[in-house]
Amino acid sequence: MSQRNDSASQTKPKSTIHKPGRFYKVHRYLGNKHKTKPSRISEHSKTYLARIAHDERYRYRSSAKMRLQHLRSALEILEPGAFARYVHLFGVDEPMQALLDQLDPVEEPVKKKKTKAQMLRLVKKLSEDKKFKYLRNLAWKMSDASKEERDTFNDWALTLLDDVWRPEFQRVINQHPFGDPKKKQLELMNRPLTKVPFSTKERKYVEGLLSLLMRTSESVARRPWPQKELCSFDDPHARPDDEAKANQVRKIRQGMEKDEHCLDELRKRIEHAWPDHNKDLGVHRLSITDLIDRVRALDEEVVGIPLLPSTACIKYIIKIVNKAYPLEVRSPADKRCAMPSDLKKEFRARLRRMSLYDNWRATNPPDSECFSDYVPKNS
Repeated sequence: MSQRNDSASQTKPKSTIHKPGRFYKVHRYLGNKHKTKPSRISEHSKTYLARIAHDERYRYRSSAKMRLQHLRSALEILEPGAFARYVHLFGVDEPMQALLDQLDPVEEPVKKKKTKAQMLRLVKKLSEDKKFKYLRNLAWKMSDASKEERDTFNDWALTLLDDVWRPEFQRVINQHPFGDPKKKQLELMNRPLTKVPFSTKERKYVEGLLSLLMRTSESVARRPWPQKELCSFDDPHARPDDEAKANQVRKIRQGMEKDEHCLDELRKRIEHAWPDHNKDLGVHRLSITDLIDRVRALDEEVVGIPLLPSTACIKYIIKIVNKAYPLEVRSPADKRCAMPSDLKKEFRARLRRMSLYDNWRATNPPDSECFSDYVPKNS
């Protein structure tokens, strides 16, 4: 009986092996050798951790590095099970994942490539049609190889095919270009803004619009956030008016969070030339016109005197972005940027207003003071 149990335990797969997912990467980077799965904690503790996670995530919303540093500090304070729960509540977004990949890259196992002799022995056992499909799939997998390696393989593959399938493989060679076009396009779309081949005027427009958005984001961040009520719906002593206040505060905070999501969405569409529509949930579903209108309305509300230009001006700059991002180089004939004179005049006026805004912020005004109070005295 004991031998049977021993053999069963040996064949049982290990459940302690974790795949390198986003939460596992955080624990691995922080050197957390304890449990990485959230433990069962009381609802009161879970609510308390969720409130802290929400506030700290907002506090460090501008820096993935600071969010990771915050989790390192939390690791020293919380118990292992509570910390694992806190990581899930805090969340690991795409910027944090990208930073983790840079700071703590995980080496993938290297697969041994089959030698030409091994492939030759395998190909000889196949029928002519299966031989063609096998060599075609190998050719497709060599999209990232050098042109010399691809040409050498293609010449060798042609010698293995008969007169019927050799023209078919030659057609594959002619139709499949050197390099992966989808991967190349993705690399171009994910370049930093400094690598995009804008002309001097175009870059001034794009970076100027992003600077205006940054000032609007700063004004939005200065708004006082309503504090969450400490009462819980599970508390038997909670009064109905306490629950109504908690619901009202939650609704206000959700609206403020949506405002910030709209700002982030518009900035990302400018920085990465996102399309006009997306099938994701939330603000991602807004068309570019609706998104701009919401952000401009928010800008007028929090700044008092709007910093952002008109919707037509913003859409023109986004049109420049959509045109330049897919390009690797620009031809001499494509260097001109003929923005209409009325939009150009409007945009320059907004940049001058941005300089006035910076002067106002340099005075370190209290949160109760608005930019609109400062402009009439100093314009």
